[in-house]
Amino acid sequence: LPELPPLPQDDVDDAVMFARVLYYDNPFSRLMKETDRALTKQLNKEHNTRDLLNLPDKSNGNWKGYIEFLQDVFSMQRCSTFDRDYISDCKCLQNPEISLPDSVSYLLDYCQTWKSIRQTLLKEKLRSANTIKKLNRLNRNHKTQSFHYAAPIGVDRGDVFICVNAFRFLFCIGRSEMNSLKKNAMSGIPGPIRHGNVDMPNRASGLNYLAAVESC
Repeated sequence: LPELPPLPQDDVDDAVMFARVLYYDNPFSRLMKETDRALTKQLNKEHNTRDLLNLPDKSNGNWKGYIEFLQDVFSMQRCSTFDRDYISDCKCLQNPEISLPDSVSYLLDYCQTWKSIRQTLLKEKLRSANTIKKLNRLNRNHKTQSFHYAAPIGVDRGDVFICVNAFRFLFCIGRSEMNSLKKNAMSGIPGPIRHGNVDMPNRASGLNYLAAVESC
């Protein structure tokens, strides 16, 4: 694949704007939302019969849009929080171990899986990152102290360790979702995010008028 020249990022304001454009024009995020809508619609239509055949066709764009997008991401000279005006000195996305074709292939497959499966996968990665973070602190390994998050974006989908900002961006994780994932991951409960209303009685059952009707 031909290498595209990076967009100008010499100034901090240019780098922030570049990160903002990427954040709000993420084709993987759009594909994920389209997949969630398609699976939810199909699940409701077929009465809990899960058929994964009718997903958005990711071959329509011939991968071109996804490849060009990741080329821009990997050309960033410094990592960014993407959804905030903050630029760090991290250059983990310029790691030569990163494979563009394998990154595109993995992220396309990731975006076309069930949301519950994605959340379960992310929770495992967050637990692993927390363990690596603790080990690095014990060993005083400052060189890789901030690269705790494993992403299968290397050759043959091998893991490449990146910072939290790059991890959030590649997996399309917003701030509130990241907080929920961390909280659930550290709780040790397996599976997707467990919301507070799970296993709780329906709130309507506690209404006074229902209690009055039942007592008649």
